[in-house]
Amino acid sequence: MAAQTDTTVVVVHRESFGCTRRTLEHVLPRLDGNPRVICVDGGSPPHVRRALESTAASRGYLLLRSERFLTPNEARNQALPFVDTEFVLFTDFETELPSDVVTVLERTARSSGASIVGPMYLERRGQDIRVHMAGGRNQVVDDGARRTLDEAHLHAGDVLSRLPALDAGPTEQVEFHCMLVRRAVFDDSLLDEGLWSLREHLDLCLQVRDRGGAVWFEPEASATYTYPERMSLSDRAYWLLRWSDEWNERSLDEFGRTWRLATDDPSATVELDWIRAHRWLAYRPLLSVVSRAFGRHRRAVYEWFDPRAQRLVLRWHRRRCARADRAPRMVHAPEWLSQVTVDA
Repeated sequence: MAAQTDTTVVVVHRESFGCTRRTLEHVLPRLDGNPRVICVDGGSPPHVRRALESTAASRGYLLLRSERFLTPNEARNQALPFVDTEFVLFTDFETELPSDVVTVLERTARSSGASIVGPMYLERRGQDIRVHMAGGRNQVVDDGARRTLDEAHLHAGDVLSRLPALDAGPTEQVEFHCMLVRRAVFDDSLLDEGLWSLREHLDLCLQVRDRGGAVWFEPEASATYTYPERMSLSDRAYWLLRWSDEWNERSLDEFGRTWRLATDDPSATVELDWIRAHRWLAYRPLLSVVSRAFGRHRRAVYEWFDPRAQRLVLRWHRRRCARADRAPRMVHAPEWLSQVTVDA
């Protein structure tokens, strides 16, 4: 069946592999307009790899496979040479999308002329669903003495039913959980691969606005990010790598150089504190065992164990990278690929 939209959907792993099958079976096939789909597989475990290969072949998805973990921007950049539609919708395997999200965001992009459009972002923890972001602040503030980042998610943590009426309109940031971008945005340069784990969406939104483009928020569309309830060993390894101090600090340094931020920008400290708390999720349910065994000393045990776990994962990742090809392997080429002029 031919695509009925001008959008190619690019799906990457954000921080885990556990939701891949759900997305393949229940999210992507239900998208209105039958958009082209590119799945980028960055070193997933064998059972996930097999599910991706089977679904790509049966549903006509382009599947690119690397035998190592990828940074999110690296994965997205691997897909972009195969996109020749007017728009590209970036999402991740952990995000649930309603069937109309592509058509609603496309419509808003055309009516507004915006370069980037994002939906209402929700987050699910168990049965609890709350607002993750309904548009946001994202600007570099120069007070004459130093440059700092002013960044915030609007309505974060609010209950959706209690939100005031929200209208579509310009905003300063949207996220890669679900982000519609005009393909022409990438004609001159791809996404910054120096941003290994943080601020990729902030950088792209700033770059587009800096060039005179607009970023829009569309509340009629939604996307729900789901936190993993259980992690496999491979999930924990990728989680610890993805949110490691090395990757986080590398990303903040790269972003700071690009936007000439002060080395003591307080937003970096706030972000690192949040990420270190987020990294704790990789140690569940071990934390409950440690809590019972060590009681009030639990924090000290974590502070001893966490850096050692990170170093172990980083060493393993470097060895894996040394053995793997830099370029991805095309596992499945769909029929529509013959219509695309690939500039890879």
